[in-house]
Amino acid sequence: RKYIHPRDHDWGALRRHLLTQCGYWLQIPFGGVSSDKSFPHAAQAGKRSFPSRLKAFVGSGSKYEEGIDFVGRLTKLLMFCSGPHATIETNDAGMDSEAPKLSEGTAELLSFLNFVKPYFNPSNTGSWTFPLGAFLHYLSYEVSHRIGIMAGLNVLKSSHPNSYEQLCNDEPYLSCIELPGHEIVAFLDTLLPLCQQALYSKNGSVSHAGETALLYLAQVDPVRVAPPMIDFGLRALDISSVNLAHQAPSALSALTRLFQPALRQCPTMVLSRLPEMLRLSLAGIDSNDQNKTMRTLIFYRNLVMWLPVGGALNIASDESETKGTIQIGEGLMDQRSNIVGSTSYKSALASLPESSILAQANAAMLDADVDLDTVMEEAMLAMSDWSLAFLDRVYELLRATGEQEKLGKGHSGYGASHGSMDIAVTKNVSRIMKETLTYFFSSMDAETYRSSLRSVSQFMQEETLPFAVKDASLLCQAVCMTRFDLKDSSIDASPGLDALVPILTEDLEHRSAKSAIYRLRCLAGAVRYAGSSVLKHRDSIVAAITYALSQPDDKVLFKTGCKLLRHTLSSQCEEYPIAQASHPMMRS
Repeated sequence: RKYIHPRDHDWGALRRHLLTQCGYWLQIPFGGVSSDKSFPHAAQAGKRSFPSRLKAFVGSGSKYEEGIDFVGRLTKLLMFCSGPHATIETNDAGMDSEAPKLSEGTAELLSFLNFVKPYFNPSNTGSWTFPLGAFLHYLSYEVSHRIGIMAGLNVLKSSHPNSYEQLCNDEPYLSCIELPGHEIVAFLDTLLPLCQQALYSKNGSVSHAGETALLYLAQVDPVRVAPPMIDFGLRALDISSVNLAHQAPSALSALTRLFQPALRQCPTMVLSRLPEMLRLSLAGIDSNDQNKTMRTLIFYRNLVMWLPVGGALNIASDESETKGTIQIGEGLMDQRSNIVGSTSYKSALASLPESSILAQANAAMLDADVDLDTVMEEAMLAMSDWSLAFLDRVYELLRATGEQEKLGKGHSGYGASHGSMDIAVTKNVSRIMKETLTYFFSSMDAETYRSSLRSVSQFMQEETLPFAVKDASLLCQAVCMTRFDLKDSSIDASPGLDALVPILTEDLEHRSAKSAIYRLRCLAGAVRYAGSSVLKHRDSIVAAITYALSQPDDKVLFKTGCKLLRHTLSSQCEEYPIAQASHPMMRS
């Protein structure tokens, strides 16, 4: 099909056959039972299972891989058969006489999606749940991919017409790949509610598929897709919405996916909602719910990677040059904007019912001349206030940390009352917390950093939490990472290390063994990436190492001293990052 012009072959028969059999392949029960007579006698399907008969369509491999590969190929072929396959049908064809009609391939595919819509309901689970989630994921990807190819071909046609003609001669299907604007709206209008339902599925894999599908569709038209979906997620985070409390983890994941494409395309829309996002998401850091805590930390990690904490934003204009980079496909995003700004696209949007997700975008926010400086100032003030509240939540998380369970060598080192999955989740939370705290402190301006450092210093002075020693050392490592000296930017400094060394090395000889181990472990984290600033505290650190290594009878204390020695040497002979002034949106 890649080398055959769509007009030279009738794909309708194959398309209709595929759609007819999709219900069978995806294990959708017709009339209350599946069309496969073996289903009533088969064992309950697993969460990520596919029918074994799909092996005939793909190569060898596991049952799961076969099913995923088959669904991916199926959606690719169905998307290929969608859209007008006649060159006279253009993006705005028929707009003068009457409303344009959907092409046969698109209408049949959308009809199938409307048929299976009830099976996407979160409470409607069965053997069809995961196959349908995978189908939604791949179909959303193919829609986004096709629109991306459309934009790329338009760029190539305008900049290198000869290359465009040669490419269309070699691959004739590209000449008919254009999707009219009204068909793009039809796909978005049908797929977005399915993503919304899949997002809150009881099956974790289907929920993840809904997230990724939503991300793909948001790339098509982030200005109209992101705002209603972000608002929908914020309603689930509100503590007053008792009936939506179970949706909070999925809502946090959706916000994480939508934040970056929405910020790039319409920063005022995101920044105006940022204070509410920060206020509602803080409750997600909950010591009793590791899943929700991990998703909240991932959201915050994504947030501070794109926005500075305090200070002032620097949103560069489109005309600014980026030194040291090569731009490929100049005008690609403009072409994408032209596709969703066509007359056909806007007319189709205007004809949507008010209940449609695409019709819920705030028109005033899209068209009004919003004062960007005011919105940015309010957003950065909210980020500064949120930074201290976030640290308080982290402290509460550390205080609630219980004793880590360990077993002998014969039990693989896992906890007595927890399985390997619990151990993996705990390790993931620590890893994500480390990454989040690293980006969190590195994206701060000087004033916000000083306030946060005072908060961390007070916490380390007043609290001793032996059970949370690993995460506490990660906190010290993040706050003590090297920064530029305020007086001379050519010199690196570590204000965090200057503040914490006196606290962590004070009177170690007269402390209990657990307290000394806790402080030495935190000191080991503090010096890890402190760079040359460690030399200013040579005497205190050497004294702490000497004290720990002089206690061979206490194996844990001796081992902690070895870790401190190892991290101290590493800080002086290995490279280390300078965690300041590296944020792309921080104004110098």
